[in-house]
Amino acid sequence: MELSAETAVVWVFGVLVVGAILTTACVKARRLGAWLAVASIMAALLLAVRAALGIAEAGEPIDFTVFRLAIIGSSLRVHFDWLSALLAFLILFLGLLCAGYAAHYIEHIKTPNVLGFWPVYLCFLAGMFGVVCVSDLLFFIVMWEFMSLPAYALIVYEKGRAENLRAGLKYLLMTHIANVGLIVGALVLYKHSHSFSYPDLTATLGTLSAARPWLTNLVLALMVLAFVTKAGLFPVGDWLPDAHPAAPSPVSAMLSGVMVKLGAYAVA
Repeated sequence: MELSAETAVVWVFGVLVVGAILTTACVKARRLGAWLAVASIMAALLLAVRAALGIAEAGEPIDFTVFRLAIIGSSLRVHFDWLSALLAFLILFLGLLCAGYAAHYIEHIKTPNVLGFWPVYLCFLAGMFGVVCVSDLLFFIVMWEFMSLPAYALIVYEKGRAENLRAGLKYLLMTHIANVGLIVGALVLYKHSHSFSYPDLTATLGTLSAARPWLTNLVLALMVLAFVTKAGLFPVGDWLPDAHPAAPSPVSAMLSGVMVKLGAYAVA
């Protein structure tokens, strides 16, 4: 049976989440957990390539709805275009390289986080993949958090060092205070559109900018603030210089190589 591009996109996220669940049982068996994690990321990468081939075959982006929450005007809608495919490849390919390095690196950490490395790392990758695929603001925020919270756990993974805990707390506070603006902006737009879908919100912004330009500017400013904070831009990205040395080296590479770029992606 041929694997459809739509199914491949869903399975990328599913494989990473299942991998996170399986590696939870291997917190003490680090070598087995590493093998499971690397296998999960490799499978997810191949599925993402299959999805990208689907775009080439169809000559248009992959666009479908997984399920709807009609009562609140939201749906888990996937929009996978060439930009999504490029970022997905970047997330998973760099994620695979860093996982290979982390398999040896974390063995030397004497005071690891009780959650373990691999379950959190796989959730981190799944969240980043979700950010570049969804086209509904409510589920975008869900995926944004699915990326942000594991990032905190990875920054403070070596919990025996006080400076790591301080860096993690700084990251958590700065990004989540900024995220309040994202949520407020989303709620304002929802109040005027009764929908979280990107096309409806785009139309609402056009109408709102004509009627209340000050409110439109405020909403956009709040949302952009959340994104540039995540992107590590000065001065609101002051968490980044502390988080880099605190995080394990493979995580630091993912923070600067991928996650901060998703902040710029969200602005665009």
